[in-house]
Amino acid sequence: MIVFGGTFDPIHFGHLAAARHVSKLLGDATVVLMPAPMPQLRQPPEASFEHRWQMSLLASKLDDHLVASRFEDTSEGPTRTIETLQALATKSKCTTVWVLGSDAFRNIANWYDAEKLPEVASLFVLTRPQVEQLGSSTTFEQVTNAHRLLDGPGSFYVSRTKMPDISATVIRHRLRNGLDVSEMIPQEIREHIMQNGLYQS
Repeated sequence: MIVFGGTFDPIHFGHLAAARHVSKLLGDATVVLMPAPMPQLRQPPEASFEHRWQMSLLASKLDDHLVASRFEDTSEGPTRTIETLQALATKSKCTTVWVLGSDAFRNIANWYDAEKLPEVASLFVLTRPQVEQLGSSTTFEQVTNAHRLLDGPGSFYVSRTKMPDISATVIRHRLRNGLDVSEMIPQEIREHIMQNGLYQS
């Protein structure tokens, strides 16, 4: 199972490009978009979980290789990745590959029960091509072939393919100021945002 978790506040073309890239490198695998209800180590999302779930669902309908899941919505209290991964491991016999950005990977040692992560998942790290050394205090083993992530938990792969430079923070700022975001988010997502008055002043 390939899981791309995040706040998706809102989900945008950068997220979709990253998910498609991961899918392609892993043999056109299905990528699960999983919005986090109460993420830690960052500011709380501006949109409610329900709206972020609806936007993720709309985004998943734009590509046959994407599906949306509200799996973490069943969790009580703060969203903790290790608990999600442990729950996924009990429900599926296949390896879980968790997709994350290089910034999150650098900070992974600060995640709740981070030392247990290699026991239940492998990591697909998205980063910029010019980044030569990420560094990590985890016990994940780096692999140079993305398909190795599917062999079992405990490894990580770093993609050097440049992703679109799109920021959800910038999108929210532009929406609050009535500026165009058509090149940043799909039309279906824009319509949901406008119909529900999200990210407005």
